[in-house]
Amino acid sequence: MGLIKKLIVGFFVLLVVGIAFVFGTYYYTLATHEKELIVELSETVTGPVYYTSDVIPPGKYLITAESSGVVEGMQILKADTDEVVTEFEGDNVIYSSETPFRVRIQYNAPNPNEEYTVSVKIYRLVKK
Repeated sequence: MGLIKKLIVGFFVLLVVGIAFVFGTYYYTLATHEKELIVELSETVTGPVYYTSDVIPPGKYLITAESSGVVEGMQILKADTDEVVTEFEGDNVIYSSETPFRVRIQYNAPNPNEEYTVSVKIYRLVKK
């Protein structure tokens, strides 16, 4: 019985350390890089809306999506084929790439046929 308790406790310790590492890396990156705004868009819309960016050159970026409705998710697309590389469910992500890419963000209204505002900001992260 003692071995099982140690395994369970060890699992939860590793889980907490992993979560702390992810948040620590995120805040460390924001603290050691300057943000250069490269895309800023805001408008009032109705119904489900997709925003797809122009091609973004390789580098490290902070992508922020805001809405008075719901940010359904973000997708990173290959620049030449629009094939989905990865998806995020949050509205704030740091993404780094060695190849050009595009960003697609899906927004949805809080209530059907209701106007709401959407905005997206993409920052290039440059080492201080």
